Amino acid sequence: MDTIEHDASQVRLLKHVRRAGAISRVELVQVSGLSKGTVTELTADLVRRGVLAEMPGAASARGRPRIDLRIVAGAAYAAALIPLSDGLVSLDVIDLNGDRVYSERGDLGDPGIDRLADRAAALIDGAIGRSGVPRRLLRHAAIVLPAQVDRHRGVVHWMPQHGWHEPEAIGPRVAERLGLPVTVDNRASVVARAEHWFGKGDIADDFSCIALLERGMGAARYRGGLLQTGTHGMNSEFAHVKVAFEGGRPCFCGGSGCLAAYASVMGMLRHAGGGGTARSNDSFADLVARARAGQADARRLFETAGRALGTAVAGHINENDPGRVLIVTAVAAMPDLIGPDFRAALCDQTLRTLLPRTSVEFRSIAEEDYWKGAASLALEELYRHAPAS
Repeated sequence: MDTIEHDASQVRLLKHVRRAGAISRVELVQVSGLSKGTVTELTADLVRRGVLAEMPGAASARGRPRIDLRIVAGAAYAAALIPLSDGLVSLDVIDLNGDRVYSERGDLGDPGIDRLADRAAALIDGAIGRSGVPRRLLRHAAIVLPAQVDRHRGVVHWMPQHGWHEPEAIGPRVAERLGLPVTVDNRASVVARAEHWFGKGDIADDFSCIALLERGMGAARYRGGLLQTGTHGMNSEFAHVKVAFEGGRPCFCGGSGCLAAYASVMGMLRHAGGGGTARSNDSFADLVARARAGQADARRLFETAGRALGTAVAGHINENDPGRVLIVTAVAAMPDLIGPDFRAALCDQTLRTLLPRTSVEFRSIAEEDYWKGAASLALEELYRHAPAS
């Protein structure tokens, strides 16, 4: 195997061991799709390095003792920084099994793009020191930002919600300060990662995730257990799929007619003042309350959001045939308020051959989705470059 194939096979194998808790080599061959020789080679190396441990399992049908494999949770750890709200972040240390062994809150504030790396590194370093985990066992750090990110290089290209539009190498700068490899990704991507790594078996291996976040929105797609990433290391910018042309609402990206201008919290608030350019003094909770009270202008905002999202999701299904689309929302009221118009547009615009074969579901985002997603981001790198004990 070449290095890329070896690393991908190792990640796949360790995912299955983690998902099962304890599993035999024979079962690993069956569930992973890897050859017997590859499983034998990889597991022998991982046992030697202290990443996997052998343990006696139930006797086989022939009475022979079965040997199961499990992940040695304390073989390595990773740290993660995840934005929550109002400048607060969750700082977590996770073990090799994906369990959170330490967590605290910190205040990232709004330091500006030029000081973001320094502030993030200081927060992560402090959390590591207070976690009690030996520094030599910390092998990776993950940072999640509401941004367009080149995950391959750790470059943040823009954070329009914060007025940042110039590329900045956040990952390499934090890595230099921490002395650890650092991976950077966006919030929509890590919500999808949480579903894949902590979700239910095979249904979490092939799906598209559309995240309606506290302000913006995004999407990510898993296929065959792998997150689909673009040539330049970036995930889907589903928020900027065009749903209107002439006369479309202006978007914070500088264009117009983008889905985010119609179906994101920030886009809806921006339009609520009229004309599509003025920011409304309403909070989103005010808009929800007005829509539920039957006020026509507020209801129209949600109806339009539903049609725009339904049209965009239909286009995604027609193009990609994802089989399952999971729409997660940070605003609990969204499914009720946009649901009827969303379903109508989805049914009207999706190809008849794909509509009955595609599962589309809504669920609310839980705060744990963010730390689990960040943990998954770090775990993938730990599994790809499994440490030696």
